[in-house]
Amino acid sequence: TEETIKPLIMGRDLIKMAVAPGPLMGKILKKLYELQLDNEFETKKEGLQIAKKIIEKALQ
Repeated sequence: TEETIKPLIMGRDLIKMAVAPGPLMGKILKKLYELQLDNEFETKKEGLQIAKKIIEKALQ
């Protein structure tokens, strides 16, 4: 059986980074999960650093 990979970054992590729940949060979480599956990051700490960059870019 194929094991489901759990996302390292969750909505509550983004809320702590001042992202309000909604469509933008969903897009950010989807992008982070895709990056995680592509092995762009392996730890929650790395994921949060990438999340910060994505959020900053999204708010420009």
